Amino acid sequence: MATRRAKKRKCPEAELDAGVTPPAREKPEAGEGPDLISNLDVDVLRRIVSLLPTKDGARTQSLSTRWRDLFRSAPLNLGVELCREDEHAPSSLVSCILADHQVRYRRFSLTWYDYESASVSPLLSSWLQLPALNGLSELDLWQKRKRRDEERRELPREEDPYALPPSVLRFSPTLRILSIKCTGCMIHFPSVGDLHLPILKQLTLKGVVVSEGVLHGVLAGCSVLESLVLSKLDGVHGVRINSSTLRSLGVSSGWRDEPEEVLQHVIVEDAPLLEKLFLYGLDDHLSVRVLCAPKLDFLGSLPEGFCKAKLETTFVQVTTTFYFSTKESSHVYSILWLMNSCANHSSFLLTSVVASLMSVVPTVKVLVLRMSPPSVDDAIDFVKFFPCLEKLYVLLYRDGASKRARHHFPLGYIECLELHLKKVMLINYHGTPRDVDFASNLDVDVLRRIVSLLPTKDGARTQSLSTRWRDLFRSAPLNLGVELRREDEPAPSSLVSRILADHQAPCRRLSLTWYGYKSDLVSPLLNRWLQSPALNGLAEFDLWQNRKENGKEYWRVPREEQWYTLPPSVFGLSPTLRILSIKCTGYVIHFPSNCAEAGDVHFPHLKQLTIKGVVISEGVLHGVLAGCPMLESLVLSELDGVRGVRINSSTLMRLGVSSGLRDGPEGILQEVIIEDAPLLEKLFLSGVDGDVSVRVLCAPKLDFLGSLPEGLTKAKLESVVLQRIVAISPMSVVRSVKVLVLRLSPPSADNAIDFMTFFPCLEKLYVLLYRAGALKRARHHFPHGLECLELHLKKVVLINYQGTVKDINFARFFLLNAKVLERMEYATLREKKCDSKWIADQHRNLQLDKRASQGAQFCFKGDSYFSDDIHIGHIHDLTVADPFDRSLCQCHNIDFL
Repeated sequence: MATRRAKKRKCPEAELDAGVTPPAREKPEAGEGPDLISNLDVDVLRRIVSLLPTKDGARTQSLSTRWRDLFRSAPLNLGVELCREDEHAPSSLVSCILADHQVRYRRFSLTWYDYESASVSPLLSSWLQLPALNGLSELDLWQKRKRRDEERRELPREEDPYALPPSVLRFSPTLRILSIKCTGCMIHFPSVGDLHLPILKQLTLKGVVVSEGVLHGVLAGCSVLESLVLSKLDGVHGVRINSSTLRSLGVSSGWRDEPEEVLQHVIVEDAPLLEKLFLYGLDDHLSVRVLCAPKLDFLGSLPEGFCKAKLETTFVQVTTTFYFSTKESSHVYSILWLMNSCANHSSFLLTSVVASLMSVVPTVKVLVLRMSPPSVDDAIDFVKFFPCLEKLYVLLYRDGASKRARHHFPLGYIECLELHLKKVMLINYHGTPRDVDFASNLDVDVLRRIVSLLPTKDGARTQSLSTRWRDLFRSAPLNLGVELRREDEPAPSSLVSRILADHQAPCRRLSLTWYGYKSDLVSPLLNRWLQSPALNGLAEFDLWQNRKENGKEYWRVPREEQWYTLPPSVFGLSPTLRILSIKCTGYVIHFPSNCAEAGDVHFPHLKQLTIKGVVISEGVLHGVLAGCPMLESLVLSELDGVRGVRINSSTLMRLGVSSGLRDGPEGILQEVIIEDAPLLEKLFLSGVDGDVSVRVLCAPKLDFLGSLPEGLTKAKLESVVLQRIVAISPMSVVRSVKVLVLRLSPPSADNAIDFMTFFPCLEKLYVLLYRAGALKRARHHFPHGLECLELHLKKVVLINYQGTVKDINFARFFLLNAKVLERMEYATLREKKCDSKWIADQHRNLQLDKRASQGAQFCFKGDSYFSDDIHIGHIHDLTVADPFDRSLCQCHNIDFL
């Protein structure tokens, strides 16, 4: 035995001598490591326990000695389930918990799966009268007839009705959430007089028997109600909604055989904050009318057979009341008053309102609807009626025959399809011919338009889909993207020439990118292509001379070599161009000066103009801008030959300016003066303060500004950058700006206070942190009554956050003072550093539990923001409210300002 043990002890040594590597040590499993949660403050731990279900909260007592007494001293979240076979055991346990618990209850939830009200009623009544439930904030009662592991028990409606005990209403002063649900209309709501629920925010009534008068009394007593669900009510024929705080409403009629006894009519008379309206039920069971909901952005699910005409006349009547002028609004309210007073003439008055005021609903962004069968005509009606739709969910049914198409093609301009619709989801998709050919059954002109929006390769591949798609690519307006590289220039150039010669339809867009600098090859090719008849009527032209290709070296070319002058044929496209982009990496492209200086350049339809890294004279640039009467977005980046430019445009909405990083700043753009831009909303800046000077004289709608350079003080901002945002009076503050991007070196709360004082209505703040230089002595003590921190600031993003003492102190300033903060992001430039341990350290150092806004969320990311550069594509995208928000970025070819 001793010999055998000795051999076993020698085995590892023998393996090492033989060169056998011992097995690697296993990685620690999830959950191992330091206990970071237990180190939190006791009050925080109690709050965590109070959010857990009852069983999980009780089990925390066995974790460690620190957790042993937390369950008894935490606000209790008590969930109870009563079943017929084990009623007595849980009821006695609940009574014991209610008697022994040391602190108040946060939430009480009771679910019973039986219909023996004789057993449930006394238990619930006795529990609700206990002093332990004083101050209860959440009450949830649910009578069910079906458990997940049992069969459904069919119960006649007339048997065993259950009336809620009056003790339920004793919690009305403290309740924030009240939910009463029943599977078979067995719960009867008590009849009360004046019921006041002063702080109730969420109310759910489902399958409850309640009278119409009692329901209206309950709703009238909820002065701060934010979300309401009314589902399968019995005893209520109609309900009217008048609430200045309601933001979400859900309505369902149910599937009763006697529809006259359930909820049939819902009228939203006045809900100024209503954003979400959820519907469920067949069209003939439930009628919903919306008279005033100016902020409604979600609607659904609209039932089958719901057409646009019915939507206008019976559903959404005057949702856009707040968008009319004062005179028109007074007419609307007068008409609504007459509608309520003269019931016999309501249909006539309603038609008058719709005919004169209601045509579209621009507020709705998300729509859910049912279609039976799937119909393109119905879809077109809805996207016209809701022109700003961004998301569309369609539940497909296949009952009935398809109707004959009503719309004639081409459809023309539809705002929703052109600018807004980003997501479409088809639910219950089975791949049937109606589903699969939902696109192929469209008119040929519509299919050609779809193909024209695809990149060149994808558009060409559609020829292999089916016989219907085979000839569409050749007859569709061409979207031609060409890339020329030094090693394969002849092949793509000949292919492009052949496509332009053979294509049957005109070209919609031409994009040429070349990565070499052989202008003697590029110049004749481009000149020959631009003179092709296929380019007559060209709408988009993109020219990019690039010296850096993905995955390849940066080609450094002397500025004086291989310069390239744009051919005059470019200006032959000016009558039809809507988008023009000319970009160059190394000042190789020269803008022609002969026709532009004479004032012969006119772009009557141009809306987007990008000029980057181009050699152009100041006179030519002003001549081009003067010839663009419809320009909406403009990018001027790294120009050579222009020292200053003045902007005067009645249509310009977005402007991007960059000076570049040249060694000789005297030859590049140094000064931009915005003299008159009444519609300018977004101003994008890039470059060091010493390189470019931007002055804004008149831009009353400016809501985005950035990135402001380092060292820019409030005094300099007020006297140099923004002189007179509003042309009527001198500057003191700028209330229009909602989003600000700036650089701070080093991070200073004093500078932040200066900017927030100057821009008091800021909602989003992006700060790029630098750590050069020493901190100055603090000038501000505490920002008492700072409007931005008190009322507006909702999002803060700290870019290049490293967790240093300066960073932490700067972040803590916003945590302690921003009272309506919703989200704060910490974006570090080193992705590997952003691991779980580092994040845990930052949570502890920042003391996130001690904050002014308790609902704020915090996010640490290592790959979201790398700098304060802005994508040129985001500048031109008029549909994005915050172009700097990288969470919305889906760019493939990234080119920064």
